[in-house]
This record gives sequence, structure tokens and C-alpha cells, in this order.
Amino acid sequence: SSPSFSEQIIHSKLASTSTKEVLGIKGALRSRNLEQAKSAYDNNDVDESRRAHNTSSSSSSPASPSSSSLAPRLISDEPHLSNKNKQYWTQIIITSLHGAVSGIIISAVLIVVSLSLVSFNSHPPNLSHHLSHHHHHMSSSQHPHHLFSPHNIIYYVITVLIASGVSFGFSLGAFRKANIINYAHERRRETWEYDNYIEGEQKEMIELYTNKGMSPIDAENVVKVMSRYKELFIDIMMAEELELSLPDNILPPLETGMCISVAHVIFGLIPLIPVKLMGIWELVFSETQIIICCCCVSLFVLSFVGYIQSCYDKIIWWKHVIAQNMVGFLAIFCTRFSALYFFS
Repeated sequence: SSPSFSEQIIHSKLASTSTKEVLGIKGALRSRNLEQAKSAYDNNDVDESRRAHNTSSSSSSPASPSSSSLAPRLISDEPHLSNKNKQYWTQIIITSLHGAVSGIIISAVLIVVSLSLVSFNSHPPNLSHHLSHHHHHMSSSQHPHHLFSPHNIIYYVITVLIASGVSFGFSLGAFRKANIINYAHERRRETWEYDNYIEGEQKEMIELYTNKGMSPIDAENVVKVMSRYKELFIDIMMAEELELSLPDNILPPLETGMCISVAHVIFGLIPLIPVKLMGIWELVFSETQIIICCCCVSLFVLSFVGYIQSCYDKIIWWKHVIAQNMVGFLAIFCTRFSALYFFS
């Protein structure tokens, strides 16, 4: 019988926080000294990096008697960003930040559209006699200016935020699940080919490596050695031949969608704060002033979210903040002028 879906993605454990349990003693490579390895990279100190990566055998020398009491160092303990982000709560934060960005921008855009419509209806262009006659016979409760009061704008934006948040969350969750299913399907196929005709798989890998510059003899030797180890060889075929990376299962598709949806709605409420305060304090501002205030709040929150994202992506924070604000500003700018053009 063919392996179950869960059996096909069991290798995703290697991308989760349970890597230590999966690797066990085989993963114990060196003495633990993560801080020294990080410091070596920050200071560009090659000698310190060598000391941080010394094997346990060398660390048991008389010069370092206390190193034998250190816990074994695992591959997952390497101070690489990919290992740092392979944690459940880290994945929740990173995923939620993506939903936060979309929520902030969509909320700001909706506010701009609503207030632009208010501004247009406060100063309508010259219409035909029929439309003007109809406009004068509208009751005050039917006037768009009343329909887009501060409270109504808030309800309108929240309604759209919930709908868009659910849509984005479902789409991303479905996309992640599709990637997992596709990887599992291709892995079943490669496993079947390995079991039934390993020579064909060896020829494909030899051809692939020779195309990358390896000599035919070296490629043949390398492939023959690797093909002795079934799981290793299938992993390499998936990565090299099919160019499919192992989808991590740290954050399942359902939880991914929920994080996106919740963050999308919660952060999308922040640009509504000026509109809410305007209604509470009964302040009188022009539509343009309210738009500017909401945009400033939106760009400030985008800067904060961009800074948090840069902490996980290891990119220069101010560049990421500027890029984040440019996206938000362009979205708001294009929406404002498109609304003014179409409404006029």
C-alpha cells in the first residue's frame, strides 16, 4: 500500500523544534559554543570561528577541561537564521506580520476611498437636470455624507477587513497545503522510481552533476555512494532534480491562515483610530485633514511592523522600513488620485 500523507511529510520534523529528538546522538557534532560562533561572525574573526567549531575530541584537551561538561551541539543549534526561525512561536510572529501589513494598507485605502466620496458629494460637479432634481429630493438620511459618517466608515472598513482577512488567510493556508501535498506526491513518485529502477535515477543525477561542471567520473562516484542511502538520495533528487524544497510543517496550513486573518483584522483597525476619535470628541476636520492623519498613523505602524520584520529577516532595518512605507504610500497615493479622478 502507498504511504499515507503524514508519512510522506514526516521529514518536515527536520525543520521543526523537534530536530534534536529526530537527530539524537547522530546530531551531536561539536561542543556547544553558540555565542562564540556569533561573536566570530560579527567581528569577522576566522580564528574564533575555528575555535567555536572545534570537534569534541579537540575540546577535551587539558587546555579546556571544563568543555567536556558542555552539552553536545546539534546541527539545529548552529546560529543560522534558518534555525532561529524554525520555532513555532517565531513562525507565528513572522506569519502574523505579513497579515498585519496587508491589513494596515487595506484599511488606509478604504478610509481614503470613503472620505474621497464624502468630499466629492460635498462639492458635486454640474450634473444633468434629472440627476440634480433627484439629488435635491434625497432625504438627509440618504445623503452620502451621512452614509459615510465616522461611525459608518468604521463599520464599513471593519466589514471589509474581516472579509479580506478571511480571504487572505484561506488563500495562504490553501497555498501552503497545496505545496505540502505536491511535495508528498512527487516524493512518492521518486520513492517508487528508486525502488523499481534505481539505475535510471542514478543516470539522471550523474547527468545533472556533469551539467553543473563535475567530471563524469566524479559524478558517477558521488551518485553511487549517495544512492546507497535511500532517504538521503531521495532528498537530494527532490532538491536537485525537481528543485522542490521540503515544506516546513512548523506552522500547519490552518494555523497559518488563522494567524494571517487575525493579524490582518487587528492591525487593520489601527488606522481607524483618528476616525473614531473624531466621532467621540465631535471634532470638525476636513476630509483631507482626516486622510492625512490616518495616513500618518498607517505609515507609523508600517514602520514599526517593518522594523520587527527586519529583526527576523536579518536585513538592514531602515531600508526595510523605507521600502515598507513606500509600498503603503504608493497604495494610498494611487487610491486617492484614482478616487478623485473617477468620482469627478
